[in-house]
Amino acid sequence: MARQRLRGSSGQVNIGTNLFLAGISGSSVADASATGALLIPEMKKEGYSGAFAGALTATAALLGPILPPSIPLIIYGVIAEVSIMKLFVGGFFPAMMIVIALVIFVDWYARKHDLPRRGRQSGTEIWRKFRVSVWAMSMPLLLIIGARGGFFTVTEIGAVLVVYAIFVGWVIHREFRWSSFPAILKEAGMQTANIMLVVSASSFVAFLLVVHGVPKDLSRWIEAAQLSPVAFLLMINVVLLVAGAFLDSTPATIIIVPIVLPSAIALGIDPIHFGLVVVLNLMIGLIHPPMGLNLLIAQSIAKEPMEAILKESIPLLGIMLLILLLVTFIPATVLWLPNAVGM
Repeated sequence: MARQRLRGSSGQVNIGTNLFLAGISGSSVADASATGALLIPEMKKEGYSGAFAGALTATAALLGPILPPSIPLIIYGVIAEVSIMKLFVGGFFPAMMIVIALVIFVDWYARKHDLPRRGRQSGTEIWRKFRVSVWAMSMPLLLIIGARGGFFTVTEIGAVLVVYAIFVGWVIHREFRWSSFPAILKEAGMQTANIMLVVSASSFVAFLLVVHGVPKDLSRWIEAAQLSPVAFLLMINVVLLVAGAFLDSTPATIIIVPIVLPSAIALGIDPIHFGLVVVLNLMIGLIHPPMGLNLLIAQSIAKEPMEAILKESIPLLGIMLLILLLVTFIPATVLWLPNAVGM
């Protein structure tokens, strides 16, 4: 319905789809790959530049690690020995803040660039399109039933979904041709190689940091600085934003959290609130250079110069930094809902 009423509505659909997938995958990179392949071409058809479509997809995919079943929140919860369910509930308001801010910005962008507004379609037309798309729309359902029901491991469900996609494209829609299979494999291999190259570089940087004793130096500096809670949180934001620019979220969490969490607790900072601050910081690292893994994925799908995507991502990065500051210095944005439901 949103696609038929809003100006440039495919951008709003992009945000909504990432919000939906956030409750399935728990991974920002996976969401960026899935929604980018589907929605970046559609946004370009509707008049969005490919660079903006890529930047929006990369940013909207950050919702995945903030809502359950967030992988980064689970890792933080295990390391910090805090309630993972409370972390999940605490991420609700920050995620909604991101959604609302992105919806408002995309609406402004669509009006500024005079993107088309599509009229309401008839019930017959909606039903016809639903029947055509129901097979593809069933893929997330298959993912949920397979993974949550314990029928497949995460790796196995990926293979099952590939087979399902080939079946739908070949038998149902008759769009898939075996002659195009080598080109599809080549494209998938190139995109996977791009991602793994960044991840491997990130792991190497993490190794160098540990070998050269950077975590210990940071711990000693924090102890000697005698920072106030506000100064400590500002310092943590800077450290994590820099770390997120070079490290994948998993090694960054494993390396940094054990060092800074005791100081945070000693200063009276709630570990649940601190966990959302950590994860939000590291996720922002996915949309700014030099790593910017989500931007790399979006760029490979949009086929646009990275410089153009970086330029379009600047206001979106500004929105994320503003929300980060609100979450950092207003703990109620994280803690109110868990406390309200008695957790």
